[in-house]
Amino acid sequence: MSQKQLKSDQKPAERRKWGKRPTYPFVDSSGVLVTKNRRRSIDIRETEKDQSLGRRTSDKQVLDDSDTAPELPSILKDHDFTNVGVPTLETSSNVAQAMELSFQKWRINLSQQEKRCSLGRDQNCDLVVMNRFSSRRHGRIEWRNGQFYFCDHSFNGTYIDFDDGRTTHICRDEIILSGSGVLSLGKPSNVDKEFVVRFIIS
Repeated sequence: MSQKQLKSDQKPAERRKWGKRPTYPFVDSSGVLVTKNRRRSIDIRETEKDQSLGRRTSDKQVLDDSDTAPELPSILKDHDFTNVGVPTLETSSNVAQAMELSFQKWRINLSQQEKRCSLGRDQNCDLVVMNRFSSRRHGRIEWRNGQFYFCDHSFNGTYIDFDDGRTTHICRDEIILSGSGVLSLGKPSNVDKEFVVRFIIS
């Protein structure tokens, strides 16, 4: 018996055309009798398999489980901050006349005549703070509209502790300074008090 004749004696498997709904029962290409739609059961098995293996099954879960966010340095992990990332934007009817900045052995006085002071690691800054968490041009203090503003331009931000108990952290933003307190460039003030900048406004 020739191979061609052998093939003609076999029952051809039913093949479904694209776009045509199958008629049950039918024999698939591997010779298996199909009596119902198997696609849904296969999808369910695959989903259960993914869940058992701990695979991510949705875009939302991928976003929730994403580990691309940078981890805080261990030196910052165990410290509690209030109002973190919420600048204290307050206004006052009193015009700020002068500000005194003190850092280690340096003293700088600002007023309506001497309106600006830059802070950072760069030697060209008015107040050089050699702290490894600070940026080269970390930020500046300037007098405008009767108030002293601190403008942050850094990567790690600035922690500000006011003597009245308020604490805030700003990053690439600005805040109105009032009263007195300390500025800590790039890290909380209680981590290393040697590098805090004290300010007093009168």
